[in-house]
Amino acid sequence: MPQLSVRPCRFQRSHSRRRRGGVAAVAFVLAAGLLSCGGADRAPSATGANVFVIVIDAASAFYFGLYGDPFDTSPNFDRLARESVVFDRAYSQSATTVPSTASLVTGVRVMTHQLDSSSVLPEAFPTVAELFAEQGYRSFAFIGNPHAGAPELGLTRGYDTSELVYATKGQSLKTLPAWLPRLKRVQPADMERSIAELLPEFGAGGTYAYFHYLQPHKPYDAPASYLRDDGDNCLCEGEPCACGDVPWDAIHDEFLKANETGVATPSVIHHLEARYRANIRFVDEALASLLAMLRERGLYQDALIVVTSDHGDAFFGHQRFGHNRTLYDDMVRVPLLMKFPAGAGVLPRRIPALTETVDVIPTIFDFLGFPMSPGWEGESLWPLISEGGEVIAPAHREVILATNRRDKQAIRVDDYKYIVSIEGPEELYDLKNDPGETRNLAQKSPLRVAELRRRLRAGVSNARTEPAREANDLRSDPEMNALLEALGYVEGPAPGRAEAER
Repeated sequence: MPQLSVRPCRFQRSHSRRRRGGVAAVAFVLAAGLLSCGGADRAPSATGANVFVIVIDAASAFYFGLYGDPFDTSPNFDRLARESVVFDRAYSQSATTVPSTASLVTGVRVMTHQLDSSSVLPEAFPTVAELFAEQGYRSFAFIGNPHAGAPELGLTRGYDTSELVYATKGQSLKTLPAWLPRLKRVQPADMERSIAELLPEFGAGGTYAYFHYLQPHKPYDAPASYLRDDGDNCLCEGEPCACGDVPWDAIHDEFLKANETGVATPSVIHHLEARYRANIRFVDEALASLLAMLRERGLYQDALIVVTSDHGDAFFGHQRFGHNRTLYDDMVRVPLLMKFPAGAGVLPRRIPALTETVDVIPTIFDFLGFPMSPGWEGESLWPLISEGGEVIAPAHREVILATNRRDKQAIRVDDYKYIVSIEGPEELYDLKNDPGETRNLAQKSPLRVAELRRRLRAGVSNARTEPAREANDLRSDPEMNALLEALGYVEGPAPGRAEAER
C-alpha cells in the first residue's frame, strides 16, 4: 500500500501517547465531516466532524480477504481497506459481545467495567455518545444484536435516537399485545431500512452514529446465493454434496455436539466454515449498501471510517466452535481499519503494531482534537498513523484480554501471548512460530512466563476498584429469552452469572 502523508495544517492536537492499563475488548466505522485548516481550537458546535461507527458482529479477521482468506468473502470490505489505514494485529477485548462492546464504547477494559449480560454498565463509565454530547453532537445507534445495545445493559446511554432494529418498530416493547411478536432476528435488509429512514436527520457535521450488524454471528444461514465452492465441495458423510444441501438446524446440531464432546469431523468443520463465509459475504454486501447511502448524501468522502468487530468465531482449532470461552486468536483477532477524510492527507497503509479495540475512542478524539479522558485505558493510535514512513511496532504496546466471566485473562506482547485462568495451567505461546497456539511453552520458558505474569498483573491492578454491580432484567422477558436462545446464548448456571454460548 502507499505510504502515509499528513498535512500538518489540517488539525492541531495537544494530546500524544497515553499510558495504558487494565484488561481488554470490538467494531467501528467512523465518519468525519470537513474540518477547517489553520489549527485553531474549535469550540463544540453542530458543524463539527461527523463520526459513524460500524461493528460487524463475530467477524474473525482470518476470514477476510484483506487478512489472507482466499475465498472472496469480503470484496467490499477489501475495497474500503484500499482507501484506509489497516491494522494487521488488532484484538477485541473479549470473545463475547457484551463486555467487548462495553470496552469499545467506554474506552476501558473488561476487568475495569466488568459488564456482562446479567448486569448494567455503571454510570461511572461514560459512553462515547455521552462524551460526544459534551461536544455538541447529536447521536444515533442502530442495534442489530440485543447484546450490543438492549436498554437494560446501559450501552446506549447518551444517544438521542437508539434504533432497536431487533424490535417491532414504532411500539414500546412493553405495550404490544402478547400475541404479536415484538422481537426478531435482524437481517441486513432490516438494518438498511432503519438507516435509510433516519439518514436524512444526519447533518453535514455534528453527528455521531453507531451501526451494529448482527451477521456474521450465528445462525450461519445466509441465503444460498452467498455460498461458494470453497476449494472443493463440502463433504456429507464422505460423499460430495453442496453445502446448501444440508439444513442449518442439522449442521448446528453437529456444532453443539462437537462443543460437548471435543470431537468434530472434517466434514462438519468444512460445512461450518463455508456457512460462516457465506454470512460474511452477506454482511459485506450490507456494508457496501451503507457506504453507498453515505455517498448519495455526500457524507462519505469527508468521512473517517473505522471498521472492526466485537470478537471472532472459532472453527475447532482448540476443540471449540463459536466464541465466548477462550482467548485464543481465533476468537479475539478482528479486522480494524480507519479511512480518514479526503482532506486530512492520510494515505492508505498497513500498520503492524499490536492494537486493540479499546484504542478506538482515544484515536477518534485525538484525531479530532477533542479532550482526552483520563479514565480511558486505551491508547490513541493517531501518533502511529501520523508519524509517516515505516512504522516499527513500539515495544511497550501490549494487548490485555479477559473472558466474559473474567475467569481467564491474557496479555499479548510482541510475538508472545500469556494466558492464565482460575482453573487450568498457565499457557504461553510463540505466535510468530506457532500462530495456531498449539504448543504451550509455559514450562519451558519460566522466565518469560514470570515477566508476562508480572505485566498482566500490573495491567489488571491499574483497573479501578470493582464497580458497584446492578443486575438487569433482560432475561425476564420470555420473547427476549427466546431470541437470545436463537442466537446461541444460554443463561448462566446461576442468578447473576453471565451467559455462555451454545
